[in-house]
Amino acid sequence: MTPSPTLPKMERGSIRKLLLRSFRYLRPYWIEYLVVIAAIILTQFFSVSFTVSPKLIVDEAITPQSWGRFLAILGSLAALFLVSTIFNLAADYMIGRAEDELKKDLRLELFTALQYIPARFFTQTQPGEIVALFASELVTFRDALRTLLPNAFSALLQLGLVVSALIALDWRLALAVGVVLPFVILLPRTAIRWAGEADYRSKTSDARAAFAVQDNVQAQAVVRAFGLQKAEIQRFKARIGRDRKDPVHGWAGVWPEIRGGFKAGARRSYFLKRLVGTLTNLQNLILNSVVIIIGGYMAFNGWLTVATFLTFIPLLAKAGDAITKLTTFFNDLVSASTGLERLDLFSQQAVMPVETPHAAVLDNITRDITFEEVRFRHTPDRAILDGITCTIPAGNMTALVGRSGTGKSTLLHLLIRFYDPISGRILVDGVDLQQFQLDSLHQQIGVVLQEPVLLNTNVRTNIALTSPDASQAEIEAAAKASGVHEDILRLPQGYDTGVGEGGKLLSPGQRQRIALARALLRKPSLLVLDEPTAALDPETELAVMETLRQLGTRHTLLMVTHRLSSVARYARQIIVLDQGQVVEAGPHAALVNNAGLYARFWQLQSGFTISADGRMAEVRPDRLRAVPLFEHLDLALLETIAGQFTASNYEPGQYIFRQGDPGARFYIIVRGKIAIQFTGFDGKQIDLDVLHDGDYFGEIALLQDSPRGASIKVLLPTLTLSLERTQFLKLVEQSSAVRQAVQDAATKRNLTQAARQGRGRSKLSVLDELVDE
Repeated sequence: MTPSPTLPKMERGSIRKLLLRSFRYLRPYWIEYLVVIAAIILTQFFSVSFTVSPKLIVDEAITPQSWGRFLAILGSLAALFLVSTIFNLAADYMIGRAEDELKKDLRLELFTALQYIPARFFTQTQPGEIVALFASELVTFRDALRTLLPNAFSALLQLGLVVSALIALDWRLALAVGVVLPFVILLPRTAIRWAGEADYRSKTSDARAAFAVQDNVQAQAVVRAFGLQKAEIQRFKARIGRDRKDPVHGWAGVWPEIRGGFKAGARRSYFLKRLVGTLTNLQNLILNSVVIIIGGYMAFNGWLTVATFLTFIPLLAKAGDAITKLTTFFNDLVSASTGLERLDLFSQQAVMPVETPHAAVLDNITRDITFEEVRFRHTPDRAILDGITCTIPAGNMTALVGRSGTGKSTLLHLLIRFYDPISGRILVDGVDLQQFQLDSLHQQIGVVLQEPVLLNTNVRTNIALTSPDASQAEIEAAAKASGVHEDILRLPQGYDTGVGEGGKLLSPGQRQRIALARALLRKPSLLVLDEPTAALDPETELAVMETLRQLGTRHTLLMVTHRLSSVARYARQIIVLDQGQVVEAGPHAALVNNAGLYARFWQLQSGFTISADGRMAEVRPDRLRAVPLFEHLDLALLETIAGQFTASNYEPGQYIFRQGDPGARFYIIVRGKIAIQFTGFDGKQIDLDVLHDGDYFGEIALLQDSPRGASIKVLLPTLTLSLERTQFLKLVEQSSAVRQAVQDAATKRNLTQAARQGRGRSKLSVLDELVDE
């Protein structure tokens, strides 16, 4: 279930911080904003003067019949209008220019922070949240800098000029207004605060309702499988406040709501917003009434001219307008402060690279890379790497293999300094990795990821991404080294051919080779490859691995993979990781003979015959013995069962089945990668595990007709072999001995799971229960 949105509390410190930060950002543009301030002063002075001008014209020109004064007043107003207009035009131009540069400053600062945020942040944060900071919070803060501060200054100046004009016109009437004004201003203040709180609660309620709908949609498989429709409706009623027994329609529901203080968010919010408007109108009515009553009395007694009396009312309206603007300014300031808090929370996660004083330049990597007792953890309670000690021989290919979550990719990340170890050392050419300048280190390392990142531009630009100044000859040399040059020449426009969004106009093999060419263009000493062939078909994989084999004679290669067939023939050394430690190391043949963890992995991934395009496969009978359900069946029956398996292909994003679907098939992953996902009764989705080549799931579906306990989502192009339950049961029923063997295997599995529960269940044991029972 997605957590409900929460808004941080706005303290005075946040607003003070916003103001201080605003002045810091505006300082480079002080000339532009000086013009803006001058324009505001002239505009407000003209506005108040124009409001007071009728009084001056009547009392100083018309009454004494002075044409000179009349023309002087009109001329002064015209001159003031002309000057303020010129300054306003200049201010509009200046603030437009400053706004454009200010926007660039803010974006650059946030984007720079983005480059140095720890890599784990991106695994825990949705891309949309980061984009929203640029699209929403950044815009809110920019608008605060652009308009809030000038508008606040304008409102304060307007209020000051109006008060000065009121005092200048008649201090006695101004004093009467001043005595009443504080009480009148306070009149809607409490209602405004209540309305804000009610509006926040109403919006929170709306958000919760939206999240409830989202969760229900995501959990539809569970809702339907377990018949939870009525329970979900009741839960939704409670969420939106429709589970009360009080009447909600007609006059019968009015008194209970008044007595309860309008606790319902939306109704309370609407009522209080209308109340604020009513009280504001009452505020203006009281002020005008004071002026009319007292001013009229003074005018009747000759203590006040009629023109002065009539000028007070529009001036009071201007004072009210200024107060309203200041109230709006404060509300917008709170909103901008909230945006600044979110931007700061993001930026504060940036960790600038730390280099030791007088860091050395790494010109080349010519010797072995050594990990000495390296430890690393993301959280205090779980070690990712726990005392890793191993050596990566120079000028050869080394493979890192192991289950998901054992620290293989983390080891690569430490080597390229995405993170630094919490203890231990990584030695490159006999020197601690942290003693080298980061730029020189990255210059010597080429990185190829599982999913090659290609920009929506041409092939040439994508290859030269890491070396923008590379010549065409250098680009072609890198393409030839990666084996993609001939493919590029066959494209419609050669190196100028667009690759499409994410490289979708190229084949997976071409994308991977272009990524490899990009890495080679920097002429690195070390090539780091994270699952580079996971998404490729067997034929393309073989070609890429042959290219890597040739590169291994000139570079040091370190490759993470789950697919042992990719490295069995090519890697000089294979390092096996388990639970953050090195458990085995050596060449393929020696590891198979050791009959350890690697040998078990090899057994799981062996025994398949796969077509060159990776679309079809068969399983050998003896391979089925790796599945506990089949381990005691005779070879003749296994041959029959093997012939019943059917091949299926799935693309990333597809579901092989969803939680609650009928369980009717057992699956073996021949090639690919899938995720096990479980949705609880509360709609919360849990990612339980990731399975790769050779893993299997759903064997209990061969024995029991029960709904699936979890969903299987495809992460990479996946080829499976599956066996249908009715076919299997027909074979089993032919022999009582076979039937008994299957039942014994199922019983043994259940006992094993019970033992796991007694010891405290691991993620894998939960996975077994959810997927297979």
